[in-house]
Amino acid sequence: MKYRMYVDEAGDTVLRIPLESHRQYLCLTGVIIEYDYVRSVIAPQMEALKAKYFEEHHPDEPVVFHRTSMMKEQGAFVIFSAENRRQQFNDELLGLLRNWDYNVISVCMDKHRCFKDFAHRSYELYHLCLRTIMTNYAAFLRRLGQRGDVLIESRGTSDDIALREEYKRLYAEEELHHVLSSKQLIIKAKASNIAGLQIADLLVHESRTEILHENKRGGKPAPFAERILDVLQSKYEHQNEQIWGKRFLP
Repeated sequence: MKYRMYVDEAGDTVLRIPLESHRQYLCLTGVIIEYDYVRSVIAPQMEALKAKYFEEHHPDEPVVFHRTSMMKEQGAFVIFSAENRRQQFNDELLGLLRNWDYNVISVCMDKHRCFKDFAHRSYELYHLCLRTIMTNYAAFLRRLGQRGDVLIESRGTSDDIALREEYKRLYAEEELHHVLSSKQLIIKAKASNIAGLQIADLLVHESRTEILHENKRGGKPAPFAERILDVLQSKYEHQNEQIWGKRFLP
């Protein structure tokens, strides 16, 4: 059995003022799914949902779930201007997110504090988050006695090159390379219609909201976000009833 972790981020590595802005925080979320389960269950059900609600959905030009576009009712998601249609879709999507079998690992970072303490260059902040979720992913794989690889959404040419180099360094570490099935990091664009990446995109913002709220760094989640968070509670990686699938840095 092989696993894959799909990784997306909320935020960026740019250091901004004012310090209390929500952009002060970077979050990476990894969605861990058994590889064949994606093909046999998640991808077909996700595509069926798209075909049901979006007339323009086509294999050659697929509708890709992107939280920002959905919230702003852009492109194909203009149908959400009809509240009843939005509600029907949300209910079905949440049902799928709840029923699908996957695990979630999230790490949220205070960029300014971590840059001061750990990073020499701002892009290394992303690498620090990646190292954290990779370490937890490795522990997950060891616990199951399985191996897996990692697929990350593209961040642009120069950032992707740096990410591949960081992954090689991580792979060389003894605690990681025994459970990672590939020496190469897989990088795909958002438009590639990767089911696991779309799940990560839909979850990472709400996961960041929750972690910040728990650490007294943000307000209470909005009503729909609370419905997402209710789903997440059963998906965060946990052991012995203790959740260790979410972390705040430093």
